[in-house]
Amino acid sequence: MIHKMRCAAILVIPLLVLISPSLWVKTSYALTVNVSGRVVDEDGDPLENVKVEAYAYDKAYGIEVHIGRAWTDHNGSFNMELSVGREYTLKFVKSGYAEVSKKISVGIYGTGRVDLGNITLIRAIRLFSTILSLSADSGETISLPFHISNVGGREEIIELEVFSPPGWTARILDQADREVKKIKISPGGSLNLRLESSIPAWAEGRYSLKIVAIGELNSTLKFLIEVKRPSEPLLSCRFPGKSVTAGGTVQFGITLENPFRTKMRFRLSFSSIPSDWVGSIRTVDGESISEVILGPRESVSLIVEVEVPEWAEAGKTYNLTVKAETSDGKVADLLPLSISLIGVKEEIGLAAKFLEVTVEAGRSLEYPITILNLGDTNVSLYLSAEPPEDWKVTFKSGGLEISRIYLEAGRSESLIVEVTPPSTVSIGAYTIPIRLVSESGKVYAETRLRARIIGSYKMAMKSSTFMTSVTAGGSTSFTIRIMNTGHTPITSVRLKVELPKEWESSVSPAQIGTLKPMESSAFNVEIRVPSNTVAGDYLITITGISDQTRTDPLQIRVTVTVPTSWGLIGLGLIAIMIVILILAFLKFKRR
Repeated sequence: MIHKMRCAAILVIPLLVLISPSLWVKTSYALTVNVSGRVVDEDGDPLENVKVEAYAYDKAYGIEVHIGRAWTDHNGSFNMELSVGREYTLKFVKSGYAEVSKKISVGIYGTGRVDLGNITLIRAIRLFSTILSLSADSGETISLPFHISNVGGREEIIELEVFSPPGWTARILDQADREVKKIKISPGGSLNLRLESSIPAWAEGRYSLKIVAIGELNSTLKFLIEVKRPSEPLLSCRFPGKSVTAGGTVQFGITLENPFRTKMRFRLSFSSIPSDWVGSIRTVDGESISEVILGPRESVSLIVEVEVPEWAEAGKTYNLTVKAETSDGKVADLLPLSISLIGVKEEIGLAAKFLEVTVEAGRSLEYPITILNLGDTNVSLYLSAEPPEDWKVTFKSGGLEISRIYLEAGRSESLIVEVTPPSTVSIGAYTIPIRLVSESGKVYAETRLRARIIGSYKMAMKSSTFMTSVTAGGSTSFTIRIMNTGHTPITSVRLKVELPKEWESSVSPAQIGTLKPMESSAFNVEIRVPSNTVAGDYLITITGISDQTRTDPLQIRVTVTVPTSWGLIGLGLIAIMIVILILAFLKFKRR
């Protein structure tokens, strides 16, 4: 069908040219109209190099036919000539913008000019949010939802970038809370996202956040954030002023509160404190701290402990300041505290249940004591002692060794003073002064404990052997060692040897004059056995003896054998007796 129509057109057109030349001339000089306009963006600024395409509808073929083209200049203006008596579609196209189509009808009658005025092109990538301004608190994390869509006719790959004030953190998240940096949007497509930003704790005033969608053309979305600093203080104290006596300790209960809507880390310190005073910040459990992490709107109770020196002047008020600040140091709060010193009665009592204890040398002594605070103020006391040289003194509460106690007014504490003399202590009486002393060296109370040491005697004995052998008529020897295991010297150390009848012994040396504690000495013992001793096992008993004590008896087994010649004689006699018995047997057998 189409082929037949084309053939008909080929035959008709030359015929028309030959028959109606006047009609051809008239068509070549058809009337035209100048169509103009100005293309601008959404802000009203002119757009240059916008392509303007003109199309007319061809009823014969049922399609739009391209008629002409124009481009906008630097002012956004364009001009094009169109024939009268037709309807046209003008299409305005520029990369990064949504295409705009405009239909116009050019009549036969008119002024010869058609001014379309301003034609506005909108960016293909659109950023939109129902929230454009927001009030927030310092330290808060805000979330701003927004919508991005592609109203153009081409697929766009978009990079998303956020511009935030210095110190702020910001990121773009999707509905699953995943960070988004680049997206692809088809024509007519859209995506819902949100901007999350953390406001620094120090921020205050008006700030702006800007999202830029970077594609063929950049699109922006700007948010205005009004930031207010929380009015609540970081630190508070219900009783910021207290009274105490010199040498006492003051505790202030304070509260640290995080007024922000995000987790924060705070540093704690003393911004001012009197010289030589000691202060610490502790938890309610007594643990010293310098930093605290708190959740949004969370608070914690703390203790400020201050030790007042004893030289502090009574009747005077001293000031100190506790400081809390964020980890970056940009938000801080000061809490002033005051301590008034008052004069009070100080009286400490020290009582010992036993003033004198007697023990043997080598043993420890124990003295129960009681410390009483008879004054009006709490005191911190150091426990000191001046024992004789090489003696050891410890103060015990239960099984715990202590050197300092804190005693409240009107209270008492029972302790044990454990005294350990050295192993070489001499017998006699000794004095151990006990004192209760302040930090500055002031002696509050003193008592003198007495220790009486009496002798402690003990010996131990060892032998080089517990079994030996000897030939009848011969001798054997071994070594005996005596050790002083007591804590007092022993004198006239010797050995007592108990032997079978007619046996003899000798000990060298026969006696040792003095043996000090933990010293030892060796004795050589020789045993002589008579020649007529019958072979067998015998026991001898040895005991260590001194003027003060003796050892347990020690037994040594001695095996006695006879000489070899007597054995041969015995064998000969046995052989003779056997021969005699054989001869007798043979003689009587013949009969």
